[in-house]
Amino acid sequence: MKRNPFTPGLPIDPEHFIGRKQEIDIFKKSLTQSFFANPQNLAIIGDRGIGKSSLLRKFESIAEKKGCLVVRREVDASVNSLQTLSYFILTAIKSEGNRFFSKPKKVKDKVSRFFKKYKVGIAVAGFGGSLEEKKPQIAVQEDFFNELSEISENVGMDIPSIVIMLDEAEHLQSIDGAWGFIRSVFTRLLEKKHNYLIVVSGKLNLFKNIKEIFSPMERFFFPKEIGNLNKEETIEAIEKPLTENNVSISNEVKNLFAEFTDGHPFVIQVFGYYLFELGEKTIDLGLFNEELPRILDRLRVQVFQDRYYSASPSEKKILDYMANSTKTVFRPTEIKKHFNFKNPRTLMSRLVKKDCLRKKGVGKYMLYHKLFKSYILNENKKRGV
Repeated sequence: MKRNPFTPGLPIDPEHFIGRKQEIDIFKKSLTQSFFANPQNLAIIGDRGIGKSSLLRKFESIAEKKGCLVVRREVDASVNSLQTLSYFILTAIKSEGNRFFSKPKKVKDKVSRFFKKYKVGIAVAGFGGSLEEKKPQIAVQEDFFNELSEISENVGMDIPSIVIMLDEAEHLQSIDGAWGFIRSVFTRLLEKKHNYLIVVSGKLNLFKNIKEIFSPMERFFFPKEIGNLNKEETIEAIEKPLTENNVSISNEVKNLFAEFTDGHPFVIQVFGYYLFELGEKTIDLGLFNEELPRILDRLRVQVFQDRYYSASPSEKKILDYMANSTKTVFRPTEIKKHFNFKNPRTLMSRLVKKDCLRKKGVGKYMLYHKLFKSYILNENKKRGV
């Protein structure tokens, strides 16, 4: 039995990664500049399931091949203060440093020896020490800076850069001053010629609490929004893993695959997973149509149902209206005129946060996926709406 090359719900294996050529090119250039302590730190933003984690994993593989020490972690609710954030990053660097991989054995051994001895100097309750009182932000900032400086001073001559990748970084919004804290510490590190590169990823509202135009944070991170893959990339995303496993796919199925998935990375992985599980050497139109109901049911239960029923009654009215329309793009003014809502823009913004809608430009919204439209219509039919 072969391993299924499609991984819905998990980042894609770097060898099966397709597309994002512009983003990869930007990362490669920024990575090279980080060797001179002059990086362009990146913020990858986009809707849920659009492939942010997979892109970070691809970045990770590129940086590792250059001999960099790479830390890729997902931020969660347990990272809830500047101290836990500092400890979270430092322990991750220590962990990766302990198993650092580099072609020259001498470099690998030297880096590993340092991290085996290195002890994180920031204590957090339940993690390496007790915490009796909260330290002032400036004190935590100084401690974090000193720890990162020590690491760089000990391994910086042997590795070109330390790359820190924080996925699901929207969780940092709950920590007062987190973005300014990161900017201040790493700006100082770069000024002192310590080679660090920061990459964060999160939803479109990642920096929602930063109001000022041209704020220092917006200059510190270069934001890059990612969306659906184009048709050619979508077909390659199904064809390449199947071909590598001696499975062929008909041209009819390729075109239907592109149409149904609409280039959405998570949906691509779900379709691919089920088609591969058929265990056939050739996937033709008959097999595709036979498997389609099971694929759609997986999406209904795992994705569409949760999104639709997270909407308030007023928000559901907007979703139902958009699903029943022949149009694909809608403005708040149209919704206000139809329903006489006082705050349609607020309602539509909430639906974006709930991953039911996606923005298509300034003041323009659309359902996040065409299969979500079909799901809403079927739900309404069941309810006799």
